[in-house]
Amino acid sequence: MTNFENETRLWTIQKLINDVDDINEIKQIKEMLRGKIRSLGSENKYKLIKGDKVVVLGTSQLEEGRIEKVKRTRAIVMVEDRKWDVPLYMLRKVN
Repeated sequence: MTNFENETRLWTIQKLINDVDDINEIKQIKEMLRGKIRSLGSENKYKLIKGDKVVVLGTSQLEEGRIEKVKRTRAIVMVEDRKWDVPLYMLRKVN
């Protein structure tokens, strides 16, 4: 997907969310997003192994490190000289 397509898709999603005026619908959307985040983390668990080079997403800057251990929902990642306990959905493997 191109950057333009991604921005267009996100703009469309934002517009649809802004049109919602029922708090229960907002709560349903929130639960859908939580489910998707859990799903992405579960998929990532089977793609990552000890020693993989990864990028940690979701911080103000991208941090690159190596996986020390993969746990059920998180991984221990060595970034420079620090170990971070990172949710699996926040990791992307670097080739």
